[in-house]
Amino acid sequence: MDGNFWIWAGFIVMIFAFGGGAIAVTTLNPLGARVPFTAPVIELSTPLSPDALTQFELGVQAFQASRHADAVDEFNRVIAQEPSCAEAFHNRALAQANLGKLNFAIPDFLRANELYDQQGTKSGVEAVMVALETLSQRGDRARGSEGRLAE
Repeated sequence: MDGNFWIWAGFIVMIFAFGGGAIAVTTLNPLGARVPFTAPVIELSTPLSPDALTQFELGVQAFQASRHADAVDEFNRVIAQEPSCAEAFHNRALAQANLGKLNFAIPDFLRANELYDQQGTKSGVEAVMVALETLSQRGDRARGSEGRLAE
């Protein structure tokens, strides 16, 4: 075989390797190395049953260990037992956002906001608004604009 064949073969292999690597990185880590939210909500605004509290604490631990899919599962269990736990919705939203699943995160943020408002937990409402603004700014940077969340 002539030298051009090996040059072209090497070039094609490099293209596939680069493209495959890029696909793997975006699939496995869609938001890049930095997730938008590094800490879950820890303090509860309403009391939980002992079982729900255990699940909540397991969700917090999973979140803090960057096991966001496990955190989502734990907060799902809390929500099944305590559907008015704003912090469970809030934390599930944070974990979903860190997984790049904004179509699940945003409704959870909105539900958490609604529950915080019903409970009169102003700090929770403010924290949700900050989180939504953070997501908006990340999206704007990804698109290269300077827009902000509508107020």
